[in-house]
Amino acid sequence: MKNKLILLLLLPIILFANLLEDFEAKDYNKICTYQNYVLYKNHPKALSLIGFACVKTDNLFLIPIISYHLRYTKTGRKNGIYFLTLVLEKRLIYSYFFDNDKSIYYFDFPKTDYFLSEIFYDIKHNKIKKTQNLYIIQQKNMTYQIYKKGTFLVIDEIKNDKLIKRHLFR
Repeated sequence: MKNKLILLLLLPIILFANLLEDFEAKDYNKICTYQNYVLYKNHPKALSLIGFACVKTDNLFLIPIISYHLRYTKTGRKNGIYFLTLVLEKRLIYSYFFDNDKSIYYFDFPKTDYFLSEIFYDIKHNKIKKTQNLYIIQQKNMTYQIYKKGTFLVIDEIKNDKLIKRHLFR
């Protein structure tokens, strides 16, 4: 009985160590899962890692529920604000392209290090060019080409005329 109790107490620590190891190995897709959210929903540090892994993989679908559970600590609240900022920016950008909704101009968010914040800021300040069905945002070292493909918003990151990364958002 005593050994089982010790194992139950150590299990979250062991599992968090595995999560941290996967994060350090940049195995973000393995971390950003609903199963991990359920397993760690009472562990703010683990939830923050899951949230950052979801951001790294552009899988923002878990972010709202992760943010909800990050309300008990100062660091958790700050991470939750960061995550929700990204979700709101994504939703407004999506609405801008799919619904021709110009309300994006009325919102202000803290600028983050995530590329959607850059795109949001450039759209808000009308630093976007349209050529047929392609929208282009030119920045110092990066060009973003944005277009719709079915229900997806596609954002291509292009550097030196080479596709660096393609992001798909719904």
